[in-house]
Amino acid sequence: MTQTHVETQISVKVPRPLRPPVDESTLVHKQVLEGPFWQKIPAYAKVDEEIFLDHRWQAKHSITNVPKLLAALQDLVQPEFLADAEEGFKRAPMSVRVSPYLLSLIDWSDPYRDPLRRQFVPLMTDPSFRDRERRLRMVFGGDEGPMTGIAVFEVVRTR
Repeated sequence: MTQTHVETQISVKVPRPLRPPVDESTLVHKQVLEGPFWQKIPAYAKVDEEIFLDHRWQAKHSITNVPKLLAALQDLVQPEFLADAEEGFKRAPMSVRVSPYLLSLIDWSDPYRDPLRRQFVPLMTDPSFRDRERRLRMVFGGDEGPMTGIAVFEVVRTR
């Protein structure tokens, strides 16, 4: 019994790229931080790398409310920011949980514009937060009246 090997060549036309290649130096998100970057957060200033990178420690020290945020950040942010965050936490449609690792990646010198803060730490003055709240009022029967013809499911928050 003999086996034969058949090679087939397929010709595939590769389309031209729509855009020029991205300059690798602009991909900041791929540049991993090195060194004890978390130690700029006052609450983590004396935490060594082995402890900081431990998932159990991360879970135990996650930020879930404003008092924990204040304890972690201390004097890194203005009192107005914390008041804004307090209202944001109260009115957030979901519970908030921010790991120390993520908290350490936020640029606390400009927290209002930082994209990570905007995604994970709700502020009452954030325009996207207010727009979302306005839409929820419309659905649930707020100032502008309820929308008709849609099913509404109640979300129950437990904390």
